[in-house]
Amino acid sequence: MDARFRRMRRLPIVAFACAAALAGCRTERDGGTARPVPAPPAAAASARAGASPPAAPASHWRCGEQRVRAEFDNAARRVALSLPGRALALPQAPAASGARYADGRGNEFWTKGEHGTLALAGETARECRREPTPREAAAARGVGFRAGGNEPGWYVEVGHGEAPALRAVLDYGERRLDLPHTAAAADGLAGTAADGTPVRLRIERTPCTDAMNGQRFPARAELRVGDRTYHGCGAFL
Repeated sequence: MDARFRRMRRLPIVAFACAAALAGCRTERDGGTARPVPAPPAAAASARAGASPPAAPASHWRCGEQRVRAEFDNAARRVALSLPGRALALPQAPAASGARYADGRGNEFWTKGEHGTLALAGETARECRREPTPREAAAARGVGFRAGGNEPGWYVEVGHGEAPALRAVLDYGERRLDLPHTAAAADGLAGTAADGTPVRLRIERTPCTDAMNGQRFPARAELRVGDRTYHGCGAFL
């Protein structure tokens, strides 16, 4: 990654307005600048006692023809599986090796490293293989920053270099933009799409939580494409 893009990562990012109800990110704000809001000592102690644990890390698996999202909760000793059209919560069960989760209805998910098996009640067990998360896949392609949001679903990927490329997939994949070059700005990047549409990506280095799945990110992002604005969370890779 070149020095200019590294500087953009380190410098304070100019804050931008965001309504509290925006889907895709939640931050504490005051006067336009993101900052933690201290609680009174008694309230802080109460909050610590009843605070919700961090969202469990998710992994993605290909089991036969099905894609499965798994959230392992080591504290609760269970896994939450998201499959097409259904969801399962399986408690941890004894296993000779690896990690096994099963209920009393014939549903079982077993993993060891990058491999595993999935058995659903009344169906033949499927071989599973872990797939990279979107962030892992982007990093493997050499992407320097990735952000995304919901309603409508969108994501943006930024490359490396003095004038990094920017690729945006918008509106659940219905619209795609590829900018071969962008210019660094004090608060992110700006460029023009092939059809003349102005594109601006603003990045704020403040914690951001995905409102759909609870996943936490180190940055929040605002992508403006023409007169449309998309809000979400992101991370430098």
